This record gives sequence, C-alpha cells and structure tokens, in this order.
Amino acid sequence: MKISAFPFIKSCLITLIMIGMIMMLFTSGCIEKRSSLQVRVLDAFSASPISNAHVIIAETGDEFITHEKGFTEEFSVRVYDYEGHLPLSQNWGELTLIVYADGYLDLVLFHLTVYPNKLRNVTLYLFPDDGSTDHAPISIIESPNDEWVKKLVDECK
Repeated sequence: MKISAFPFIKSCLITLIMIGMIMMLFTSGCIEKRSSLQVRVLDAFSASPISNAHVIIAETGDEFITHEKGFTEEFSVRVYDYEGHLPLSQNWGELTLIVYADGYLDLVLFHLTVYPNKLRNVTLYLFPDDGSTDHAPISIIESPNDEWVKKLVDECK
C-alpha cells in the first residue's frame, strides 16, 4: 500500500494561505471596529425632549430620528481612527454629528469620541430659532479625555 504525502502538503498549504488572508484583513483595516451610539436631543431652555429631531453621522450619511422622549434608537457606528501625527496613541475614534429639528438652530458636534465595542450615550441641547440670529449652525467640539490630554502634554514637554 502506497501512502501519498500530497493530501497532507495540500492541507498545510491551504491552512497557511487562510492564515495569511486573515492576517492581511486585520492589518489592512478591512476588519472594522464598531461602537454603539444613542443620542438624546433636548430643548436647551426647558430640557424637554425634542421628538422628530434628525441626527446625521456626517462620515456615513446615516440618519436617525428621535422619538417622543427625545432618543434615537441605539445604533452601531464604525469607529474611524484618528490618524494624526501625535506622539501618543489613541484608543478611540471620532465622529461628527449634525442635529436639526423644526423650530431650532442646527447643531454640529465635531470629534465625538467613540470607543470600540462600547455604548456611548450622548445628550445634545438645541436652541429655539427665534429669528434673532442669521440661522448659522451652532458648532461644538468635544475634546479628548483629560487623562489622555495630560499624558500628551507630559510627552511633549
């Protein structure tokens, strides 16, 4: 009885090819990191929930609508890595939210921090549009957490 080594070599080659493909997916960014997000929108003066407010993820164009208690559904978002040239690594991603509702000034939130595999609850306040402004959107920026900022300053001093 003659035993051939070909099936063994074939299975080893297939295994090596599969491992190589998986490694390429992880290192090429094809395996994306995800986070969960839920947004609540309130009136800035009364803190009353705003229903039918639109929440748009600028990076994807995905849009969500708040219900009667001012909440969007909980939804999954891609964690977009910030690939800057800072000397300290970051373990989070950032998103831009555009929020608008009838009778209110538009709001844009830049650099919303999201962490992979974690739920982020965000409450945003819209100001009534009383016609006294030029209807320009309100823009706000979320800064990184204080601990990371301190480490960055220490690293750069």
